[in-house]
Amino acid sequence: MVNFIGQQLGSYRLIRLLGVGTFGEVYLGEHVHIGTSAAIKVLLGNYTPQDKDDFKNEARTIAALKHPHIIRLLDFGETDFGGGNKVLFMVMDYAPNGSLQDRHAKGSQLLLSTVISYIKQIASGLQYAHDHKIVHRDIKPGNIFIGNSNEILIGDFGIAVTAHRTQTMQLQIPFGTPGYAAPEQYQGAARPASDQYAVGVMVYEWLSGTLPLFPLQVKIPTISPTIEQIMLKALAKDPKQRFPSIQEFAQALEKAYLSLQAPTAINPQHSSIGTSVPLQKVSTSRIGDIYFTFTGHTSAVYSIAWSADGSHIMSSSQDSVHIWEVSTGKSKIAYPAKTIGNIAASSWSFDELYVALAVSDTVQVWDIQNGTKVFTYGGHFHVVNTVAWSPDGIHITSGSTDGEMHIWDITTGFTVLKMPGLINIHQSSDPWGSSPQPQGPGAWGSFQLTLMNPDNILTWSPDGKYIVVSNAQQVKILDISNGTMVADLYDNRLQIRGFAISPDKQWIAAGIDTGTGSIYGGQVGVQVREVSTNRAIFFYSGHKDYVKVVAWSPRQVRIASGGDDRTVQVWDALSGKNVFTYRGHSNNVNALAWSPNGQYIASADLSGRIQVWRAA
Repeated sequence: MVNFIGQQLGSYRLIRLLGVGTFGEVYLGEHVHIGTSAAIKVLLGNYTPQDKDDFKNEARTIAALKHPHIIRLLDFGETDFGGGNKVLFMVMDYAPNGSLQDRHAKGSQLLLSTVISYIKQIASGLQYAHDHKIVHRDIKPGNIFIGNSNEILIGDFGIAVTAHRTQTMQLQIPFGTPGYAAPEQYQGAARPASDQYAVGVMVYEWLSGTLPLFPLQVKIPTISPTIEQIMLKALAKDPKQRFPSIQEFAQALEKAYLSLQAPTAINPQHSSIGTSVPLQKVSTSRIGDIYFTFTGHTSAVYSIAWSADGSHIMSSSQDSVHIWEVSTGKSKIAYPAKTIGNIAASSWSFDELYVALAVSDTVQVWDIQNGTKVFTYGGHFHVVNTVAWSPDGIHITSGSTDGEMHIWDITTGFTVLKMPGLINIHQSSDPWGSSPQPQGPGAWGSFQLTLMNPDNILTWSPDGKYIVVSNAQQVKILDISNGTMVADLYDNRLQIRGFAISPDKQWIAAGIDTGTGSIYGGQVGVQVREVSTNRAIFFYSGHKDYVKVVAWSPRQVRIASGGDDRTVQVWDALSGKNVFTYRGHSNNVNALAWSPNGQYIASADLSGRIQVWRAA
């Protein structure tokens, strides 16, 4: 058996084993020249020339699937290590946030809104594949992955299909995964409706906590009869009795969910606010060209968030929160301060169905689909000025001006963890590993949570196990299971004004003011550090004034930073070399975010004007 760690396959060096599957092993690979990450699936065994041709033909087919909810095949190759150790390998996009199987433990019951958010994205990708005459055949939570922006990605396309054609492979599961595989797959008659059946199984499992053995109403007596009928149709034993397409199944489920919601409480605005470049110019636009300018805010915008598909943006200021269509500026819904009170912070749920708003000493949770307020959290006694939604959509973290931070359950309002303004913290050598054992009370002193800019001060790790906070001089990674510190980054000689964790959680980039007594001689800029060692990698000094916001590109290749010099600067994340400087703002830059595809940046200044422009 070959030990592939450290070996080079194509242009990638294998760093560590990610998992072992039926057909081989999956490794994290790093490009030897540009340092980008990819998942490398290594297929072991001896192959006949026909097997190899079939595999290459299948790889070409899968490589042609270019969809935002399908993991892309980037490369394919064969390497001979000698001694008969010949391997075929595929290079695919790396999804750093794991799979839905990792996110939701077996037996978990999810909110219907969360399930529908998943299914809409899965169905979109599968419908695209079906339209291209490809059936996945092994849909299950372990093959549905979570991308850099928490978008849903279908993985392992082609492997199951190829397995049916490659006779020399020793398969343990020839027709999909038991429990998820449709009945017709066991007769070798897989079809698009087979994938629909598997998706139906996942819906049933996420809602009830078990695989389908009985009608859903037996497990959940309160389930809507309409949803029960939809599930019975999707899980019909005869594929001809299922929905005509996976897209129609998803649409029926979403329609049934929306019909259960209460009447609208806040009427969405439907006017276009801003000016745009005609869509046909976008494909030929140059870096820095403005695609759209949104002018719906009258005060400084403090946060910007893109939807997973890149079609909408949520922007927040004290006067209002807007969710608007990027191509037109059409407001899907708006929350004006004159109606609900001054908004100090906001957060969009990862399923994009809810928004949490910090208003006075409360956090209000609103349903975006119908504009109703579904919950108000009143656990704070001071003004709430930061709020962040957990990746699983179940918890919210909120912080108030007295430095107290709460983690609470959105379904019950119960406070899971409360961290006072002055807390004892401890450190572990493995910041993303298991929870550390405290080394005694106050072993690492006390840490005062000074909550400032809500977009920069607090964020969750992609796996939902940790929270990253800053008190303007240090960045702390806290284990939410017990409130202990697992990493202590930077030091009190630096003034931190904004930070961002890389998608793979290995690096942190922070906008800092080094001070006149530092080794950098009082510079302002962005410092990149390795999370596990707190080692400074390099210092980017392209800005002429304070850096307030920092963001990694989705593929972790570039970093964008903006601040009081009124510029947004895009630079190489490995070398620190400037790629482009955007000078379209007439005021200090206060917020920015990359689009999910890494092609655009939305940036805002103190005037409240948001500009969407070409960044790659």
